[in-house]
Amino acid sequence: MACTMDVGMVIEFIENKRIMCGVCLGVKGGKIHILTEANREMNLPPSRIVHQSTYRLSNLSRSDVLKSIREIVKKREMLKEKVSPCELWDLLYKESMSFDAQSLAELSFDDHISSDHISAVIRSLFEDKIYFKLKGNTFFPNPPEIVEQIILQIKRNEEKERDLNVGSKWFSAIWEGRATDAPENREEYINLLKELAILGKDSPRYERGKEILSRAGLNGENVAFDLLVKMGVFSPHENLLLHHYKINIHFPARVVEEAHEVARRNISKDVGADLERKDLRALFTITIDRWGTRDRDDALSIERDGDRCRVGIHITDVSHYIPLNSIIDQEAQIRATSIYLPDIRIPMIPEDLSEHTLSLKEGKDQPALSILVEFDSSYNMISYEVCTSIINVKRHLNYEQVEEMVGYDPHIHLLSSITQTLNRKRISQGALPLLIPEIHVHVDDTYQQIRIEKIDPESKARGIVSEFMILANWLCARFLKERGIPSIYRSQEEPQENILDEKTNNLFLNYKQRRLLSKTQLGTEPRPHSTLGMDVYTAITSPIRRYLDLIVQRQVIHALRGKCCPYTEEALNHMATMLEEAYKKANFLKQNRVRYWLLRYLERKLGEETEALVLERLPRKYHLLLTEYLLEVHIPFEKGLDLTPGDMISVAIIRVSARYDVIKVGVRGYGKSGKD
Repeated sequence: MACTMDVGMVIEFIENKRIMCGVCLGVKGGKIHILTEANREMNLPPSRIVHQSTYRLSNLSRSDVLKSIREIVKKREMLKEKVSPCELWDLLYKESMSFDAQSLAELSFDDHISSDHISAVIRSLFEDKIYFKLKGNTFFPNPPEIVEQIILQIKRNEEKERDLNVGSKWFSAIWEGRATDAPENREEYINLLKELAILGKDSPRYERGKEILSRAGLNGENVAFDLLVKMGVFSPHENLLLHHYKINIHFPARVVEEAHEVARRNISKDVGADLERKDLRALFTITIDRWGTRDRDDALSIERDGDRCRVGIHITDVSHYIPLNSIIDQEAQIRATSIYLPDIRIPMIPEDLSEHTLSLKEGKDQPALSILVEFDSSYNMISYEVCTSIINVKRHLNYEQVEEMVGYDPHIHLLSSITQTLNRKRISQGALPLLIPEIHVHVDDTYQQIRIEKIDPESKARGIVSEFMILANWLCARFLKERGIPSIYRSQEEPQENILDEKTNNLFLNYKQRRLLSKTQLGTEPRPHSTLGMDVYTAITSPIRRYLDLIVQRQVIHALRGKCCPYTEEALNHMATMLEEAYKKANFLKQNRVRYWLLRYLERKLGEETEALVLERLPRKYHLLLTEYLLEVHIPFEKGLDLTPGDMISVAIIRVSARYDVIKVGVRGYGKSGKD
């Protein structure tokens, strides 16, 4: 359009995606200076003008010009309502040509065509955007397939808008505690909130969810979680990692039904008739577990024979009850491991079996896999035998009871003495005796009582169980390796550096050494386990709780009975990869949940002081360990604060938020070096 325009001429242009009307005040530098209907002066290039009227508003005051423009706009808007883009398109879409606004106005109106009629057509087709496309000052009918696509997209946009409005109104009412009816697609909105709470920005529907929440006036990192709590969908202590990893707390109905049936049949009644099992029911067999343990899968026996003694390590025979590829077995394989958290237990096998039929109970004949080890008078191993057996546990003991009994019970004392010899031998073979306490957190059903238990790494009772389980795992690994039977082995390369020459209670050195350890690996190649000081190692002592142990148990028992082993090396390689990933998730889940409940506990300890060990000096902060809780925290550098790794300091608990995984401590004083 040539830039020749009279002052006072009425024009129309596009501004902010709508048609605006204005009057020319003059032309300067190739641009048109106009006064708009919004009482704003601006300069426009000629290319932005879509309609030039025959009207001229000359010799009028500014207020009269504005009044006239607005009357023109009102008239054109009324005429626009008489234009039917759809009818025009039906007449013209088969024509492969463009149409100017004048021609389209003549088709739309019977009256004498004025600038107002032309403007009405331009406004109608510009706003419609379905049937015609504006290029320059002419309109092109869209092809039918494009029209169909545009209509479909408009419907989708309308549905999206309804969705945003319905969701935001409901969320707002829930947040404010107002009574309101839930929308028909309530579950859809709840699932959206779950996605946001669990995945955050990784949710594929993150933008949609944030827009609904924003329209409801709800912003913040945890707002989706808080809404779900208000709805009663989530507990205030909901474990989001369980959702993230899709870990099922409950078993599928068909698995539960099958477990009921197995328990009902009580297969153990047939055990005595199995002549291939060694009858060890006369042995004084005990279990040693944490107080409250319900799934007992290992037991110990000891008997003297002159100056020699024989220790029996007995493992419940889970394979006797659960056939390979059965419904229960398939579910156990998916779960891979039982997960014990401070506030919930997630078993690998249904409780009907794991806590009853499979569990080694007092006075009950039970099928087992037994490793019988003979020791001389110096407690050196002379020989061993692996066999299937039938046992009968005479007594359940917990760690606290055994700790006391070491001092007066001859059987427990003997077990402890053998344990010490086994431990010294492993250390002589390169084992690293890391003495790091464990923290156990116990939470009651109300989530109100949180109890912290610090486990002594030199507990004699725990040492008995640990050392004999290590022995059993090593001997079964030897058994499989020597016979060339495919198995999954646990191995570990040498540490990056060995800084411990002997046992030490120095927490700093033990932590430092642990950070230098190589990762343990699962694989079908029998290789050494450096930290344990074993030339070959597997896992077989917890078949109720770990699927790896059940796999190895099946291989051993089939070999003992001269049967073809159920797993090939190829299958075991696949299983090893799957199990490593499952154990990695389970360990992370446990660490995360223990930390959460430790922080919940410390939320009640604000202002209190506790000891901290300096682990590292980082570029702008110190890495500390709260020794009472084995909880790692960071503090920033401060003027005058010069700490060295190994120092013990006193810190105060300043701020804690378990939900946001935040803990802030402040230095209160220096103590002696933790290196001493």
